[in-house]
Amino acid sequence: MKDWKNAREREDAGGRRLRRLGRDEALLLLGGASSGRLVFTEHALPAVRPARHELDSGDLVVRLWGGQDVLPAPALSVPLVVAYEADAVDPATSRGWSVVVTGYARTMADGTGAEPACTSPEARLRIRPELVVGYRLN
Repeated sequence: MKDWKNAREREDAGGRRLRRLGRDEALLLLGGASSGRLVFTEHALPAVRPARHELDSGDLVVRLWGGQDVLPAPALSVPLVVAYEADAVDPATSRGWSVVVTGYARTMADGTGAEPACTSPEARLRIRPELVVGYRLN
């Protein structure tokens, strides 16, 4: 049996291919999307929130609807390990792509990347991508 863990491409029984993307291609796809999902830990359990994003000087800036109330309290004072996922998959063909960025997030003050947490109705986080994993589904 072939070891798919380290393979760059895999084909399923239906003939669809799953190809792992390089970091640059994955970030390019992510930059072309506008929304995704932020994943973080809340009360020792995974939590997911819908969000909008943009790339800024190699970092990912994420805007959460609902302001800082949607974030766990530690996110307001210290860097928080998070994942951010965005995708574009055609429901009829199951073809498209998916990218997950994992890294440390810090809250942003209005107009800057500095602390403290913003007080606007949108919570904004700056994520430094430590790990970028992307797949194209063909």
